[in-house]
Amino acid sequence: MTIDEAKELVEHIDQQQRVLKRWIRIKSKGYEWADIQDEDVLNVVSRVTGISKRDIRSKKRHAGVVLARNLVMYILNVRMRRTSVASANLVNRDHSTCIHGVNVVKGYVDIYRKHNVDNMNVVANLRECEEVLSIRASV
Repeated sequence: MTIDEAKELVEHIDQQQRVLKRWIRIKSKGYEWADIQDEDVLNVVSRVTGISKRDIRSKKRHAGVVLARNLVMYILNVRMRRTSVASANLVNRDHSTCIHGVNVVKGYVDIYRKHNVDNMNVVANLRECEEVLSIRASV
């Protein structure tokens, strides 16, 4: 093997390693849901929480409805990397409401991680939704 062939081989191996590292990073951050549609997330959250899709999309502000709506926006925005506008449009809200809802769910998750307290079963519902959608659990 010549020096030039060895350099080519090393460059080829480096490129393969970069591709593999990128693939692993992409898979571990949750980009593997090309087959899941936004409507599927709404269906799963509706089934898990027991709140109808109609209520999730409505203007109702009951705690259970708001929680289900926030879960939909969290899964779409954080876990599936949709924009806040697209996530909010699915539940008839604007992007600022999506940002607030995502932050609320993140707060529940943080409290669960720090104190092992699952207020209103948010983390349990989130885990169940992720499991049904075949998403690697975040909590």
